[in-house]
Amino acid sequence: MTTDMEVLSEMLNESVLANQRYRNNEPMIELTEFVGTKYTVSIKNPPSDALVIKADSFPAVDRFFKCKNDECKRADFVIISAMKKKIVYIELKRGKDKWNKIVNQLRGAHCLIQYCQSIGMEFWGKSDFLVGYGNRYISIRHISIPKRTTRITKGFKSNDSPEKATKIDWPGVIQFDQIAE
Repeated sequence: MTTDMEVLSEMLNESVLANQRYRNNEPMIELTEFVGTKYTVSIKNPPSDALVIKADSFPAVDRFFKCKNDECKRADFVIISAMKKKIVYIELKRGKDKWNKIVNQLRGAHCLIQYCQSIGMEFWGKSDFLVGYGNRYISIRHISIPKRTTRITKGFKSNDSPEKATKIDWPGVIQFDQIAE
């Protein structure tokens, strides 16, 4: 039986996947954003099966949609783990941005994963593809500012919708469990 992670690996081009690395013998995901300059946010101790998708690499959909309600936007990254049964949507920002813009980017990445889910169900014949996963939404801000103490603001009990996303400012190194809980 094919696992969800195997289907995703077969489905997605390698160019849209980020690799896990090791630093000091610890697993690490490095999310890199190019905004004039290269900025990297590190996530320590991800699950061994974590798959990192560069969601903003998906082709622009403005040739199909009018984009009047920000339906063409997408967050930067999505991390999926079948072991943890989590899908984590991440938007990186250099500074503060309008909250509704960030929410819409997180929504757009969610729609992208729903599209992948439909493809897995229809073309791989896997009716339970990505079913039962918990969604987590994260906004990581001030990535270009010299690092200070990382501040995590969870305004809601759960960050299970884009509107309730956890805000992380001045990220140093972030533990995977901090964003996937």
